[in-house]
Amino acid sequence: MKKFFIYWIISVSIAVIIAGIIFAFVAPYFIQFVQDVFYQSFSEQSIQSITESDKDHIDWIYGVLGGTLAGWGMMLLLLSINLLKENNKFIWNTIIISVLTWFVIDTIITVNYSVVPNFILNITILIAVLIPYVGNSKVTKST
Repeated sequence: MKKFFIYWIISVSIAVIIAGIIFAFVAPYFIQFVQDVFYQSFSEQSIQSITESDKDHIDWIYGVLGGTLAGWGMMLLLLSINLLKENNKFIWNTIIISVLTWFVIDTIITVNYSVVPNFILNITILIAVLIPYVGNSKVTKST
């Protein structure tokens, strides 16, 4: 059962890496819907209504965000892979502290700007990481 939670966190890490790559290289150029979901938190118009320089700025932000997500996901993945070698409480705590740090900062800013889709995404990611953390803690205590 311990490995189940480790593979779960590995899967979440891979999903974060893939999301980062999509945000950096795909969303700014091909996925109008993704941009509109977030842009329409600030405007009732489509992102197509903005100036070219504003669009370039948003595309740059997607690239930076994507790179950050991919790097963070890679760190989580490497830490998670090390859990397979040794189910180490320090590694689990490092993962959870990293996720909680991201969650608190990102969610405060998200709530401040009332970006509901990002709030839902944040809660989803937090739950996806907390489940294996709590599950592993319970399995470890019972063995």
